[in-house]
Amino acid sequence: FFKVMTKNGPGYTRAGHFLVNNQGQLVTPNADLVLGEGGPINIRGRNISVAEDGTISENGVVVNRLVLVNFDNLNSLEKYGKNLFRPAGEDSNEIPVNNPSVKQGYLEASNVNTVNEMTDLIDLQRAYASQQRVISSFDELDEMAITRLGRLE
Repeated sequence: FFKVMTKNGPGYTRAGHFLVNNQGQLVTPNADLVLGEGGPINIRGRNISVAEDGTISENGVVVNRLVLVNFDNLNSLEKYGKNLFRPAGEDSNEIPVNNPSVKQGYLEASNVNTVNEMTDLIDLQRAYASQQRVISSFDELDEMAITRLGRLE
């Protein structure tokens, strides 16, 4: 998780799409400050590079390093805001990431294709409805058989 400073205190996000605001600070699209080891990250130039360990350089000079953390209990995080998490209880301890792997120019995306999943869901609902009709037909046949057998006796 990237550590950010929100209006409500520290937050955590996996969304790595960051921008530079008009004060030259690295921010999320929601204007939350992205935190580095030296506090908010200030960017002044245009030739920016991010190393795999999260070190941010400007014109070859190290500016700051992203604060990258994990949690010992991910279930203790609660979602709030857009793409943000915060610790929900005492059992959520922030753990620094020792060997991060940051990729400049890449964004983590969902591993689910929404359109394919929706069409699969529609197919599944149609198959379910069809099976329900088959079961109803068998129930009607059973009822008819019981009624006829009752008349024969």
